[in-house]
Amino acid sequence: MSRRDDPPAAVSEPQVITNAGVDEGVPPELLQPENRQHLADRTYSSGGLSGGGH
Repeated sequence: MSRRDDPPAAVSEPQVITNAGVDEGVPPELLQPENRQHLADRTYSSGGLSGGGH
């Protein structure tokens, strides 16, 4: 029974690690390549608006 209680704890640990990573200063975008592309698209859009003067 005790072993069955262990798995749930392990599942909860990863979540804490993810939070710690963000707290450490590691953006989730870096952890997820898909988000990275989204960020790049956002940066491009922002750059176009910010850098109106070619």
